[in-house]
Amino acid sequence: MIKNLITPGQTLRRIMSREVAQTYIFLGEDSFFQDIIINGIQKVFLKDGGEKVNLVIGVDKEDDILNNLNMNSLFNQKSIIIIRNPKKISSKYHAELIEYFKSPLTDKVVIFIYNDAYASNKFITELASPSTCIDMRSPFKNKMKEWALYYIKKNKINIPNNLLDQLIEDYGDNTNNVINEIDKLDIY
Repeated sequence: MIKNLITPGQTLRRIMSREVAQTYIFLGEDSFFQDIIINGIQKVFLKDGGEKVNLVIGVDKEDDILNNLNMNSLFNQKSIIIIRNPKKISSKYHAELIEYFKSPLTDKVVIFIYNDAYASNKFITELASPSTCIDMRSPFKNKMKEWALYYIKKNKINIPNNLLDQLIEDYGDNTNNVINEIDKLDIY
């Protein structure tokens, strides 16, 4: 397992204070955290324009990663490149990606998303060394309420505290389940 993982909360605080890293590795399956961090990066890093590129290895070609990383814009257009399922990247691309992570371009943010929180091999370890690595596992129930309250406040939703506690008790195995139930209640 990768050492020195930081929490989504720590990452979000850094991003909101305009500290955006050039390379990130997300380890864990909680898509709520993944989305909230990606949206935060997009809001800060692409505030003056740019593009977000989503690549899924197995669907998109591995060459697409390198093309997007090495392509320079004539107009210094910024981009966020999100690579999902990077464990399927062929070993023939590993050396070039590791070199890129050691010296990334300043007009790009690269995010590798491993849905396995315990993913670890030599390639991941070498990518992790110069990167910001984030623990994207679902929080324990005692931290779930903090994230649910964050979501409720951000989206100006009004839910009684006892109902929120019940939602966390019933659906608290991952953040998305709790958020979905909050959204359902908000719609009704």
